[in-house]
Amino acid sequence: MQTCLYRHFDSSGRLLYVGISLNSIKRLQQHFANAEWFKDISRVEIEWHPTRIEAMAAEAIAIAKENPVFNIVRPKQASNWRPVPVPWATNEVAVRGEALDEVLWQGVQWAVTTAGIECRDGTYFIAAKRLHESEPTWSWCKQMAEKAWVNQADFQLAFAVACWVHLGERHGLRKVRATC
Repeated sequence: MQTCLYRHFDSSGRLLYVGISLNSIKRLQQHFANAEWFKDISRVEIEWHPTRIEAMAAEAIAIAKENPVFNIVRPKQASNWRPVPVPWATNEVAVRGEALDEVLWQGVQWAVTTAGIECRDGTYFIAAKRLHESEPTWSWCKQMAEKAWVNQADFQLAFAVACWVHLGERHGLRKVRATC
């Protein structure tokens, strides 16, 4: 379902907040009721994404790159990394395999680490240097779609964030959308 990414700016152009919603007007009303910074909003920008997953990935990347003042949900900051948001609260995962490398971002089942993408229970790993691999009939998203145990939405979001983190902007969301 189409989902919007919205940005709130103050009168000086400072980015106050980035979020996603199916209904940006209703979400603005919620900010009116709950956000002390609401009175500072002078401009709102909205961009539409074809799916919620793509909007969530765009939100994670926007928060990491643009550093809005009032987005406060972020993971532990690695010394060599820019902060990337955690899109939802997650429960603890019992480690069945190897311990994860330093976590830069985490979802429900998948984490982006300093080494690449890792299943949070330590049982599956994709090295950062292999994220770009794809062929006309094969890609990481297609490969993971064949595995019944994979939370596809969470993997696709982790993959988009990992591509931005490890491969840079030139392999950002548009390229990820083409290969997933």
